[in-house]
Amino acid sequence: MRARGEAGITVVEVIVSVMLVSIVSAVFLPIMATSSRSVHPMRVRSQTIDSLRNSLASIGREMRSAACVLEPAAGPSAAAATPSNRLKFVTEANNTEYEVTYIAENGQLIRQVTGEDSVLVETGLVNPGDAFTHIETPRRTVKVLFHFQPDPDEPALDLSTVITGRNAWDGC
Repeated sequence: MRARGEAGITVVEVIVSVMLVSIVSAVFLPIMATSSRSVHPMRVRSQTIDSLRNSLASIGREMRSAACVLEPAAGPSAAAATPSNRLKFVTEANNTEYEVTYIAENGQLIRQVTGEDSVLVETGLVNPGDAFTHIETPRRTVKVLFHFQPDPDEPALDLSTVITGRNAWDGC
C-alpha cells in the first residue's frame, strides 16, 4: 500500500477559512463604509475652499493693477461703505487697459471683461449681496467676502480678503 499524500486542502480547512474571512469582513466593512462617508464631505469642503482661494488670488492680481474702481461706491470708512454683489474696475495687463466686472449672484461668481464672453468662476455662494465692499483709503481698499455652503446640511462658511492696490488709484 502506498502512503496517502499531503497535497491539497480538506473541506474542514476551507470552511474554517471562509468563516474567518466572513467574521473579519463583518467587523471591518462597516467601519470602512462609515469612514468613507465621513471623509467625502471633508474632501468637498476642502476642494471648495481651495477653489475659492484661487478665485480670491485671481481677483487680487487684477485689482492690484487697477487704475480705478467703478463699483461698488466707496465709503469714507469700513462702517460707512456699502457692500455690493458687483465689483467693477479698470485695470491693465500687458500694456492693455480693460474693464473687469465680477458679479456674485444666484450662487455663482461670474467674471466679465468688456467685449468678451462671461466666464463662470465659482459656484456654491450663498447670500452674495455683501461680496464686495469698497473702502475709501489713499490707495483704495476692497474687501471681498464670500459666503459658501458646500454641504446644505452644514452652516455657511466665510472666506474673505482685503485687497489694496499698489497703484495709487485715481478717481474714475
